[in-house]
Amino acid sequence: MSDNIQPLEIGTKAPGFTAKTNGDGEISLDDFAGRTVILYFYPKIILAEIKSGA
Repeated sequence: MSDNIQPLEIGTKAPGFTAKTNGDGEISLDDFAGRTVILYFYPKIILAEIKSGA
């Protein structure tokens, strides 16, 4: 992962990406072309705490 990631301003179009789903699939931002999408990413540390039940 890159150390020079910059946050996007509200309203900025997100760059295209593909991510793994909880199953064996993938989902792409292109799958939602033409629709309004709200992206929210949980920091990795929070996900680790949720999974461990902390």
